[in-house]
Amino acid sequence: MEQMQAFIKLPEYLKTHAQEDLYDLKKSPFAYAFGLEGLTYYEAISHTPERLNMFNMTMTQMEKSVPFLGMFPFTTLKAEVEADTSRPFIVDIGGGRGQSLIAIQKEAPGGFGAKMILQDRPDVLDTLTPEDIPNIEKMPYDFFTPQPVKSMFSVIPALGHTKYP
Repeated sequence: MEQMQAFIKLPEYLKTHAQEDLYDLKKSPFAYAFGLEGLTYYEAISHTPERLNMFNMTMTQMEKSVPFLGMFPFTTLKAEVEADTSRPFIVDIGGGRGQSLIAIQKEAPGGFGAKMILQDRPDVLDTLTPEDIPNIEKMPYDFFTPQPVKSMFSVIPALGHTKYP
């Protein structure tokens, strides 16, 4: 529902901002809608504990509404991953509380012996214990910077699956 506020204010935002402002991380329509211009989208979401909690709960519940197992055949990578477990099996970029990687382990137990990496902001990862995300490595990461993990078998950016050589 909070995203709707940004959509409602979008005509006003477009009338009062230059086109290049859409590419300025500190001038997002979301931050503008809540009077938080000068903060990035994620800083604006994190501005109040209630908003951040609501965002995290929504992302965690998405698997129930939009299941993604079956969208990518993770099991077909088993032999290839087991042949070279030095390469990470999968990286979930902006993966929140690890719900996607936890679900993937139903088809790929323990990442077939290779790393499963959860990338997100430090404040998100700091809320997770090893018990919350078994067999998953936490890695603080800002997805506006170059990807530090190379040569992975697959990646989940925004729940879209892509195989990387």
